Amino acid sequence: MFYFVRYTDSWADEMTIDGFSIMDEKEYEHYVATVNAIIADIESGLPFIYQVGSNEEIEYNNVDDFLSAFETSEFEEYP
Repeated sequence: MFYFVRYTDSWADEMTIDGFSIMDEKEYEHYVATVNAIIADIESGLPFIYQVGSNEEIEYNNVDDFLSAFETSEFEEYP
């Protein structure tokens, strides 16, 4: 099984940030563990800050906002 994870968000409505990764199962398990740790931090009041430039950042204070930036698809074979 392979996973395609896409990230899309906007910085201050001035630029769109897009990214993606194709992962095997082991990489995806690591990704899920990392996302779960970030969710736990956000739920405990610690925001997740994503640096998108030298002085630009996207700050997530809400789990739903953070998760809405990601889209995951599964594939049986490497795309």
